[in-house]
Amino acid sequence: MISVKKRLVFLDSCILMLPAEKKLNLGQIESLPFSSKVVIPEIVIKELQNLVENGKPSVQNKARLALAIAQKFEIIPSRTEGHTDDELVRLAKEYDGIVATTDVNLRKRLHKEGLLYVTLVGKKGLKLVGEI
Repeated sequence: MISVKKRLVFLDSCILMLPAEKKLNLGQIESLPFSSKVVIPEIVIKELQNLVENGKPSVQNKARLALAIAQKFEIIPSRTEGHTDDELVRLAKEYDGIVATTDVNLRKRLHKEGLLYVTLVGKKGLKLVGEI
């Protein structure tokens, strides 16, 4: 039997807002063979809070739901107040982790950096992209 290294999975705001649009259970990420623990960087929480306060009404509702979902996972401190994507890339590199995202630009950046990511496939499926 082949052993798969367990890794931290970092959730971004896009994937956290997805359950507001699709019937996606983010808890399924924890049951994927490579996942040891799902965490959310504090900077992602701040980004969601900003969307609740300053976003369009439809985005505010998605961000509120995302914040409620986020409470089910561990929130970890962020080292930077800069751009959320920069922090997610830094964390993935530092911890040899995986980023869960549906953001096209972030996925391109992760791919270019040779980092793993989980993204939505179809209506409810999640797929790991990259080489383990």
